[in-house]
Amino acid sequence: MGTSKRKNSTTQAARTRAVTRRRATRKPVSTHPRAIAFAVATAFLPWYLPQIAYGQAVAPNQMPTITLKDGQAYIRDAAGTYQRIDQASLRAIYEGSMTMGVNAHLELIHAHGGSGIGLFRDVSGSLTQIFGRITTNGQVFISNQNGILFGASARVDVGSLFATSLSIKDHDFMAGRYNFYNEGNAGSVVNKAGSEQGVEGHIITANGYTALVGPQVRNDGLIVARAGNVTLAAGDRVTLDLVGDGLISLSIDQATFNASVVNTGRIEADGGTVLLAARSANALLDTVINNSGVIRANSLVERNGEIVLDGGNTGAVIVTGTLQAAGVDSGMTGGTVKVLGKYVGLVGSAKIDASGDAGGGTALIGGNFYGSGPEQNAFRTYVGQDVVINADAVSSGDGGRVAVWSDDTTRFYGAISARGGAQSGNGGVVEVSGRENLLFLGTVDTRAPIGRNGTLLLDPASIEIVGGATVQADDAELDAGVPVGELAGEILFGAGTEAFLISEKKIEDTGATTNITLEAKDRIFTSGTFDYEVAGEGTGVLFIQNGNTLTMRTRNAATDGDCSLVICGVDLTGGSVAIRTVGGSVTLETGTGASPQVAALTVGNINTSGANGTAGNPGGNGGAVVLRTADGNVVAGTIQTTGGDAGAGTALVGGNAGNVTIEVTGASATRAITTGGITATGGTGSTEAGAGNGGAGGLGGAVTVTADAGTFGA
Repeated sequence: MGTSKRKNSTTQAARTRAVTRRRATRKPVSTHPRAIAFAVATAFLPWYLPQIAYGQAVAPNQMPTITLKDGQAYIRDAAGTYQRIDQASLRAIYEGSMTMGVNAHLELIHAHGGSGIGLFRDVSGSLTQIFGRITTNGQVFISNQNGILFGASARVDVGSLFATSLSIKDHDFMAGRYNFYNEGNAGSVVNKAGSEQGVEGHIITANGYTALVGPQVRNDGLIVARAGNVTLAAGDRVTLDLVGDGLISLSIDQATFNASVVNTGRIEADGGTVLLAARSANALLDTVINNSGVIRANSLVERNGEIVLDGGNTGAVIVTGTLQAAGVDSGMTGGTVKVLGKYVGLVGSAKIDASGDAGGGTALIGGNFYGSGPEQNAFRTYVGQDVVINADAVSSGDGGRVAVWSDDTTRFYGAISARGGAQSGNGGVVEVSGRENLLFLGTVDTRAPIGRNGTLLLDPASIEIVGGATVQADDAELDAGVPVGELAGEILFGAGTEAFLISEKKIEDTGATTNITLEAKDRIFTSGTFDYEVAGEGTGVLFIQNGNTLTMRTRNAATDGDCSLVICGVDLTGGSVAIRTVGGSVTLETGTGASPQVAALTVGNINTSGANGTAGNPGGNGGAVVLRTADGNVVAGTIQTTGGDAGAGTALVGGNAGNVTIEVTGASATRAITTGGITATGGTGSTEAGAGNGGAGGLGGAVTVTADAGTFGA
């Protein structure tokens, strides 16, 4: 065949506009019981998944039949089952049928190397079925509105691949404007390459990208893009931007009905990015993204990996498989995993791994910390009891950051680990929060063998701490691992106005492995009898072990609700409970939000004294105590931050006492600060007989009591 000459367009690819991420609108909590269920099991029903109608059987030696429509290229005659195309122009368009049998091999040689793009538009009127081999030193676009299937034996080894059932205008493509749209009834795009045992098949791009795009997209096979990008996207209109370095930016500009992105296979993009994105136009609840396979984007020396599952502000995102963005090699840190959508569910044996040898990475499930940041916030988020989220630092460095968030209700039954490194580093930061409702019945571990333990933040609208080991009303929703009223594999959310109930046992057990922060929009309070003894501390005590800290805050912001209509602040007098730590600090604050309202702080006795030293060891330091309101009275029992006494031995020092700070920072009227007495003395040094053998006593703690308008009481 001859060469068709066209003017070679050098117009630079137009930059796509940034994807606007709209936050889910916050709804007021219903005043009557309401439940919205979406079943994980139905996520696997046929209408959720791309179902592709196979065409006629493809003969093993069947070759693609194509002609040049635009651009400069030489299509050589096929030599048996091998055909070569030499493309001279930066871009070229080919039309015909791209269906090929298992023995067929199509090779595209770009004069422009990795920058060259060949668009193969299948106009046969039938499904494109690729069972053979495609190779190129550049980029290949394949478009067929009837759908595209990469069979189990397909072997695609290219610089980059873009396969879609959407369409593009010739002039847009030749000008470098990659705007794709649904002409009507666009089919599915499915990859099965490598899905059958004993059958060689794969899609591999070298430092480039693989993008499968259409209304429904599915991967059952193997896709590899080392240091590149893998994108599976569902929508009716998308814009592709080639940002260079083998990477792309893709925006979904128009949603589609029954949008679906499914991965049951394996995707690998070490040092790169994996994006599964879908935008659904359905009014009813959709499972738009479902991952039951393995997605891996581990860190390389050059850069960390990132995995993003993004269902937009209408869709449900379900993960039952593995998402791994770990730093497995020596000196590597963990990458980033984001699972976002209106409804987010990690169920079954789902595993999120953002651990790293030299530091943990980041996992954002349902949104960012405090619901802030550019990420789409989930309306409701569910994490099942067999789910594991890991952001550990393995050898050195700090544990990572894990946020589990929803604007309405979060239900957490799983396990999170964000431990510091074995040789150095501090524990990580974990938040499990629902802006309105939270059920926490999982475990969190932010310990650090060498450094400081990390922190767990629980952040619902209000929190009730119930004394004892009795499972509470929220806890009782579990029955052999399945919440009452739910079927196995079903996620059921109930919206209510009641406080989040957490038992004394849950706090004390969790406080053995991590610092705890309880933050509520309105109120934190206690009730019941505190008789669970985690370490023989006796009754009437909320005990935090191992030097870990306890922090409680209420925001009471003017935008959160009217504190003249609901009870606000911190009141820990219910159940006559005292707080005890072993050198861990205690911080209680009200009115930490913007334009805080009047909210009091009332607490019983607090004891943060350090532990007495054993033989040969100094006394432990006492923990600091901070009691602070922005505008409200402070009432406390006795406060003791004494340093621990040294053990027997030579010249062992006593522990230092913790500082005590009590303040009202912005009183709008006269406020009172009342305490039952403060003791902040240092511990006694060792007293071994003999001149010069005694140890020094610990230092006393500073006591600061301030108020900008009010009185002090004792």
